[in-house]
Amino acid sequence: MDYRQLAAERRKRIACNNCRQERLAKVEHTITCSPEQKEKLPQEYLINHLLDLYFNHLGNQALLTDLEKLKRSVRENTCDRFLLYSLMSVAARYSKREELETYPYLAKGARFADIATSMINEILMGPSTLDHIHGILLLSLHELGRYQTNRCWRYSGLASRMICELGLHKDKLFDEEPDTVLSIEKWLLHESRRRAYWTCHMYDVYGAACTGLPMCMHIEDSNVLLPLDIDMLKTADDIYQETFDGSNIVHYRVLRNSMTSLPEGITFSISKSSLFKKRGEVNQMGLTAQITKGNVLLGNIIRSLNRETNVKNPFSFYRLGSDYYLYDKCLTAWAEELPFQYRNTIENLEKYKKMNPVQLTQFFTVHILHYATVALLNRPALLLADILNHDLDPQTKENILHSAQKCTNAANNVTMLLKDSNYVMDRIPVYVAYLVYISGTVVINITQGVYHQNIEHLLEGYLNFLNECRSYWAVADKFYLMIRDLYLMRKNNYDQGRQTASLPSSSASPQEVSASLLNQMDADNQSELVQQENMINSIASNPVLACLSGNFQQQCVDVSGLFLSLSHPLGYTYNDDGSAVSSFDLWLQQQMK
Repeated sequence: MDYRQLAAERRKRIACNNCRQERLAKVEHTITCSPEQKEKLPQEYLINHLLDLYFNHLGNQALLTDLEKLKRSVRENTCDRFLLYSLMSVAARYSKREELETYPYLAKGARFADIATSMINEILMGPSTLDHIHGILLLSLHELGRYQTNRCWRYSGLASRMICELGLHKDKLFDEEPDTVLSIEKWLLHESRRRAYWTCHMYDVYGAACTGLPMCMHIEDSNVLLPLDIDMLKTADDIYQETFDGSNIVHYRVLRNSMTSLPEGITFSISKSSLFKKRGEVNQMGLTAQITKGNVLLGNIIRSLNRETNVKNPFSFYRLGSDYYLYDKCLTAWAEELPFQYRNTIENLEKYKKMNPVQLTQFFTVHILHYATVALLNRPALLLADILNHDLDPQTKENILHSAQKCTNAANNVTMLLKDSNYVMDRIPVYVAYLVYISGTVVINITQGVYHQNIEHLLEGYLNFLNECRSYWAVADKFYLMIRDLYLMRKNNYDQGRQTASLPSSSASPQEVSASLLNQMDADNQSELVQQENMINSIASNPVLACLSGNFQQQCVDVSGLFLSLSHPLGYTYNDDGSAVSSFDLWLQQQMK
């Protein structure tokens, strides 16, 4: 054996030893239970109950893909404790068992979340693992569900760093040799890594939307295939995946057992988008990929709207060459490229109503997401259309009016979808509540001059949806109250015959307005409305922060009043005296002017 062969053998031994040490480090850092700690875990029947709920109710949203493997790891005490407690904190909200009941009911799962939170310092001291990323993302979902939106944003940011540390922003499937056979277990591992990336990106988007803080993840830095519907393994022999930009497309061929027809392995090949589009195999990608595309577009739009807070002239958003036209074109292309079997038609809606709840939920979600994103992108035009001045060029004026009409049409589509869809509420993703809320604010805005009974009819679907959704997610409870309060303020102003844009100060005090609201709220919501009284008083007493009028050149326009509240209605800004004012308050002040 010559010197080069000896050197090669030595490098091989070193590489094997390093891999072994890495595996040992990860095994050692898995937070399993000592015999004493295992006794403190819930009984196994309760753990299995919560695991079943997680997979049943989250469906294709589930980060984890193998229920039986997870249950086996619990029995064998090899399941990571942090992951287990985080998962139980999310699943508990769906349970009706007495031992999991809490008061208030929206605090379900908090005891599991508190235990998981106490382990975070231990996790940060060791190497990142996929289980820990999954656990942090589940904690992020739990916090978003109980209206701790800052924690949701914080946890998703932490998970994003761990994802980059493990290289999950680059799909590992591209390192595999094409046309080789992958075991189902190995393929599911690849899919689990993808879901970790895309779930983190989704929580980053909605965390930023609800807090007004910047997003941490940028899609341009990644090369990850869009997630698949796992159920497609049972029904399809040919499956396709693509990256968000469509630059890489993977064709899978499922190998099945000749006796049972169960999948045993998968082969794959990689092609480019030009060939892919000609064959039309986008039909075999599934709705999960389409929902992920929509969330990416929503995140890009939120980031763009946030950046408009630094622009002195709000009309610049509609100047030729701005981000508005880029994302308007992207949203149009997304809708046009949607396969016919996924489009929002009467025939498809009736077909999905007869299918299982998971598929119906996906169909409902993808269209609510599309229409609400269109409404969000175009919602600034609803305000700008009222202050168009003679100095604007005709093309910009026309663009703003056209954008306002797009916003109105999108909100009307959401209204119809809420009315016609037999959605199953316990399968609805939490972030849909934000999308419904966004569309609801548009409905109230465009009907401000219409008799309030008509508004009641239009808002019925929104309030019913949020009322049902808040049984599971506290953030939906907040959205419900915000929509209800805004509508009742409009109604109160109309009933008093006031055409001015602020709450009455002499003929009706803030306390009288609050009393009027209390009389119309359900009895079980009265205590919650009292908590909102401070917000109403703030709106009535604080000066309007943004001055908008026809004399635009001589007025000081607070662009954050236009854009900040549109993209993240639950964020906060501060008055000169240091008092906090939510961006939703700013938006209300803008509307009530």
